[in-house]
Amino acid sequence: MKLRAIILLTVFLLGIGQLFPREKQEKIGETLWYTEQNKFNEILELAKKENKPVMAVFSATWCKPCQKLKKEVFSTGEFAKMTDETLLLYIEQTDPKGTEYCKQNKIRAFPTIMIFSPEGNLLDTNNGKPTTEEFLAWVKDVKGGNNAFDIARQLEKEPNNRELIMKMTKRLAPYRIKEKLEFLEKLIELKPDPQDSITHEAYEMLIAYAPFYLMNHAPDQRKEIAQTYEKHLKTLIKEYYPDKFRYMLKPDSGIPHIVALYNNMGQYKVAYKFFTAHIKKLPEKPNYLPNLHLYSDGVNALLHLKKEKEAVEWLEK
Repeated sequence: MKLRAIILLTVFLLGIGQLFPREKQEKIGETLWYTEQNKFNEILELAKKENKPVMAVFSATWCKPCQKLKKEVFSTGEFAKMTDETLLLYIEQTDPKGTEYCKQNKIRAFPTIMIFSPEGNLLDTNNGKPTTEEFLAWVKDVKGGNNAFDIARQLEKEPNNRELIMKMTKRLAPYRIKEKLEFLEKLIELKPDPQDSITHEAYEMLIAYAPFYLMNHAPDQRKEIAQTYEKHLKTLIKEYYPDKFRYMLKPDSGIPHIVALYNNMGQYKVAYKFFTAHIKKLPEKPNYLPNLHLYSDGVNALLHLKKEKEAVEWLEK
């Protein structure tokens, strides 16, 4: 009888183990996180029971921005507020099970933060927020329907709604640049008027994103692809350059993006013209670091124009 009771108890406990997740957690600061040691369907079962979305952080030990986020945001006592709004999942890429998570979710950069519904739908993605309050605001925003998943469903019903298209462009994950560019071109096509505020913002976003899109292609492909943006670039310069930018290009007058695009089109003289116009506006002792990539593109233009001496001077600076 004792043996039979032990067997029945063992079977019962095994059954309980199948019904409920293993709930493997780690503590970051004062906040408990589920980890990659749990299966995702187990996490979703918990999310359904608690009626909360899942915020999954994809991190890596070698990633400095990840460790900064962990130390300066996740480790603070204030971050514990997040557990009222969402179920937290921390995925460590260097763990074999974490690698599986990253592969399944097509993670291309670290940190990447994704919010999933309790049903497992990917609602929204970003690369992190600088404070707990901004994380909280993002989660509440997503729960309120302002997320890529819900906006995409609205767009299915209203494919030419320009406000929705702009919303969707901004909500798309940073690595989905090609889709962002397609949406922006559609916005301009639907209403080409440069005085329209949405069209104006679309032009600025398109020119800002295009160089990053080109970086994903081999150098011999870039010239041809870049030429598809030449018309938009000329309109942008004609209508807004240098002092009418209002959106993404306002902080740096659009110069880094303009120089980069003209370089990619093989129009080095034009790239150099915009580069030198920028140089003339610099203070006597400028800080070159904020726009380091601009000076790199300037040197690139100089080398193609066979101005080696001037290129060397810039390299020394």
